Amino acid sequence: MKANIKFFILLRNKIEHRFAPAIDLRILGECQAFLFNFEGLITSRFSDYYSLNSSIAIPLRAVQCQQHWEVDAQKKLLSRHFQELKDFVAEYNRSLPEAILADQNYVYKIYLIPMTGNHRRSSDLAVQCISNDETNPELAEALDRAIILTKKERVHVANPGTLRPKAVCEQVAKSLGIKFSPTYHHPKVCMHYQVKAHPEWSQYDEAHHDTIYTQAWVDFLTKKLAKQTEWDKIFQKKTSGRE
Repeated sequence: MKANIKFFILLRNKIEHRFAPAIDLRILGECQAFLFNFEGLITSRFSDYYSLNSSIAIPLRAVQCQQHWEVDAQKKLLSRHFQELKDFVAEYNRSLPEAILADQNYVYKIYLIPMTGNHRRSSDLAVQCISNDETNPELAEALDRAIILTKKERVHVANPGTLRPKAVCEQVAKSLGIKFSPTYHHPKVCMHYQVKAHPEWSQYDEAHHDTIYTQAWVDFLTKKLAKQTEWDKIFQKKTSGRE
């Protein structure tokens, strides 16, 4: 819950008074968790009288699944500001442990599965929530099968696990306790070790016209630069504290 609140404080400070609708669909789960957390807090402290349940129920969509024109419209909304927000969301999530990322109090994730019935009165409610605590093994297995059948496609992440120079330098600097600049130190080690000749260390990102690096490159630098002699060989001088 604290991670969820901190996420929205930082996100709000980045958006401020600007209009950024393109980010909405990317943080629906975090928004839903935020609302549920607030609902749980206010009812536990001040009773069900103050519950939002009667005024806020479920979101409604105009289409059953995301259409191609929705994707195109979102792409047109891409801007430098949106990219900054998207990068912030991704970076914040990477900073959290798996246990928090998987917690419904941080991001609330659901599958909407159409319910079929022989009669209209087969269900009193159009939407029914099934608690994890109440799910029996047979029902869980049936839901898993339904999810597999209704899932149309996987969302592929481009260049997973890769890093930009700044992130590489931050990791090296933290591991070795030294200053390691993306504008001075990193270009020199790239040239010295001929990083582009090693596909396991780097690759060219055609979409952004730059080079991205792997964790193997970070591990290699951390191991090599831990030796003072290796540092001196690259930078041709001894420096106090490797500054």
